[in-house]
Amino acid sequence: MFNILYTVFLLLLLVVAAASIVIRKKVHGIKGVKPFLSSGCFFLIALLNLLSGWFHFYGLATWSISLILLFLAAYLTKYLPDAQVKQK
Repeated sequence: MFNILYTVFLLLLLVVAAASIVIRKKVHGIKGVKPFLSSGCFFLIALLNLLSGWFHFYGLATWSISLILLFLAAYLTKYLPDAQVKQK
């Protein structure tokens, strides 16, 4: 029962987060995929942990892949656009 609720909740949050990212991309006029690679790594971490929960595959491989994706996401933050302050 918990696995089903966890899966539905996580997938719902991933859909809402992806929609938010797409809307933000359109509003700010961001071109290309490089600014979204960091978010993609975090999505992959969530999906990896979801799959490892379903298939009971907790272990060194899952932790290692999650850690690599986390470091990759941190490295790819250099492609995020700088915040622009609106002047009045």
